[in-house]
Amino acid sequence: LSSYSPELPPAILLVPDQRGAYFRGWMEVNKRAADAPAAIEPGLLAGSVPGGAAYVGVNGQPLADAVIAADRAGRVEQLSSSPSGGSSSRRCPLVAQVTANCASCWPNANQTSSSS
Repeated sequence: LSSYSPELPPAILLVPDQRGAYFRGWMEVNKRAADAPAAIEPGLLAGSVPGGAAYVGVNGQPLADAVIAADRAGRVEQLSSSPSGGSSSRRCPLVAQVTANCASCWPNANQTSSSS
């Protein structure tokens, strides 16, 4: 954190809308990242998900963790919440839509390391 100026991250607020949600304050997040001594690109992870990323939270809990699903513009394409302590058998429609092929992301993921 000491490499940043200001040291503390800016306040952001997740605002649900008709298409998903967006983070109010995202411009300040990008400005802080641009001023950092390292190459930091807020939203790079979620921005590389085709069709955008989704976030499923818990009713009544803060949504700050949804930042992981924000793209480069601070948008979360799909937002949902579930009751606290909900049944593990409850199906989440957002999760059912997500498919991933990690082998294409990390070509060497299936290789084991050898000790020397």
